[in-house]
Parts: sequence; structure tokens; C-alpha cells
Amino acid sequence: FQGKKEYFEHIRSMNIEGAKYAGGYFNPSEQKIALFWQGSREATLALLFHEITHCYTSFTFKAIPQALNEGFSTYMETAALDPKKCVFGTFSPIHFPQFKSMLEKNQIIPLQRFLSLKGYGMGTMEETFGEKEYAEAWALIWFCLHGSPDMAKDFKNYLRQIRTHEDPEGRKFLKEVVKKEGLFMQKWI
Repeated sequence: FQGKKEYFEHIRSMNIEGAKYAGGYFNPSEQKIALFWQGSREATLALLFHEITHCYTSFTFKAIPQALNEGFSTYMETAALDPKKCVFGTFSPIHFPQFKSMLEKNQIIPLQRFLSLKGYGMGTMEETFGEKEYAEAWALIWFCLHGSPDMAKDFKNYLRQIRTHEDPEGRKFLKEVVKKEGLFMQKWI
């Protein structure tokens, strides 16, 4: 959509509650992505990469925790585009400062609880995804892919497993990638 007005009219007409605060959404049941122009090419492309990643994730993996699903999407939205290539894994100018602030204020959500979060309801008191959760999700995926070669290997093995096996609560992730939460958190932080 060219603007917010048309997008939010679409949201109301579709009665999509979870996207009423978002700039875009992916609807798996209808296989549709919708978003509105974010005011710049870069911001719009970031949102497009985010929503396309949700589409890819829904086709590629069985049930996974929302934290990992949003983590993949926020990781991919940082793609740096130039005329010859697309570079992934860059630091997020939005999520990195937020995550750094969370670290300084000791606001990191413990992994087991973080992996069990569900829903969106921004602006509510519920345990849902808002800017802090997106920042932690981005940082978690970034760390799993770039923290160390062993970490990346364990994470890629986990990704192969969830192509055929569900992990909605993140138990396999905790067992296969995190292993010892205290040690994992020390390295991550």
C-alpha cells in the first residue's frame, strides 16, 4: 500500500487484530503479505525482507517459538543492498541499540520464558512482542549465527532438525543450541 491509510483500511476490512500496530504482516492461511510505504526505500525494503522471511519460515520449518520466528525476520531485515550483492548479518541500527540498553538495565528475558512468549498485543500488559522482544530476538539469532563457529554449527544442525520436527516451546533449541543456559548467557552477554 502507498500509505498508512489504505493499509489500515485493509487491516480493518480483513479483521486482522495482530497487525493493527504493525507496518506489515504475513498471513499464512491466505499466503499474503501486506505492508505500506515506510517513507524510504531502505525502511520499506527492511519491512519487506521481514515479512518475506516469515513466509519462508512458515514453508520451511515446522512449529517454532515466536522468538525464533521473529528473530529470523528481524535478522533478515538488516540486509544491506548494493547493485552487486545483498549482505546479511549486519548490525541492526534499530535493534542493536535497544538490546544494548536492555543489557545495561538487566532487562534480558530469561531464554526459557522468552521462547514461550506468544502473541503481539503491543501496548498491553500481556507477555507479548514489542520493541524489546524484537531486539532480543534479533540479538539471539545474530549470536547463534555469528557467536562462534561451534555455535553456528549447532544452530544450523538445529535448523535442519526443525524442518521435519516441531519445536513450538523451544525445548530442542535449549537442548541442542543453548545446552547450559548460564554459560550460553555469559558468552552472549
